Amino acid sequence: MARTPHRQLHTRDLRGCAVTSRKLGRPGRAILGALGLLSFCLLFPQLASAHGIVGRADLPIPVWLFSWAAAIVLVVSFVTLSSLWMTPRLQREHARRAFSLPLALEPLGNLFGLALFGLVLYSGFAGAQIANANFSVTFIYVAFWIGLPLLSVVFGDIFKVISP
Repeated sequence: MARTPHRQLHTRDLRGCAVTSRKLGRPGRAILGALGLLSFCLLFPQLASAHGIVGRADLPIPVWLFSWAAAIVLVVSFVTLSSLWMTPRLQREHARRAFSLPLALEPLGNLFGLALFGLVLYSGFAGAQIANANFSVTFIYVAFWIGLPLLSVVFGDIFKVISP
């Protein structure tokens, strides 16, 4: 009995004849998915403008050129990552902490996280409507996105402690 390559699938049709069809591998599916996403974005470009962070508007190149270059870089990076990174490599935690927090502080950390969450929600709804003067904007962009990863490097998984 002859061995067949692992990418070919042999089936039999209604008459009993062997039919060979090719099965797409993981890189082929990733490329097809990226091409489908790219064609969707080309058909509906107005959906790409739904972004929460407003940046500088005085770029030295036209906006359309910047937008196309950014979209191409994003698609190429995801296709490259999905086709070259086949096995999970970040499953194990390599924890080397400078300090560790005692487990007895975990309920207090949860209570602190819940109070902080309530404060951020309150300041988002009832606080100043100017972005630079509102506590919630500063907290989310500065303390949460920048400070929490830096604290996690030193103390371990801080988010687990302050998660309500």
